[in-house]
Amino acid sequence: MNSGQTPSNPNINITREVVIRCLMIYLGERTDQLLKEYDDADSASQDFAVQGMAIYSIKTNASEGSHDIGIVVEGIRVLTSQGTIPRACCMLIGIAYAVNIAYPKQLNWTVQSCPQS
Repeated sequence: MNSGQTPSNPNINITREVVIRCLMIYLGERTDQLLKEYDDADSASQDFAVQGMAIYSIKTNASEGSHDIGIVVEGIRVLTSQGTIPRACCMLIGIAYAVNIAYPKQLNWTVQSCPQS
């Protein structure tokens, strides 16, 4: 933990990610329907081919704890290097809205809870 981060003052991005995951669970939806975590790029590439819409996190350097976080739509990486899961969630909603893509039915309640214009 950095000097400014204590249990009473966690990193805001971690808090946001926890809120997103808890919201999905509270709404009765599985987090693994939207958030995919991989240990290496090879296993991720194979799984991307069957993904309709998802946010992925691939460990890029295990010793530093760094991750490549991005978005997959219809098996294609449409955004990479998003930095955080919350940012990727916001971008996913924006992409789906901008290009008029239907959200996955298994994420209906999570998507409905997000403000849309």
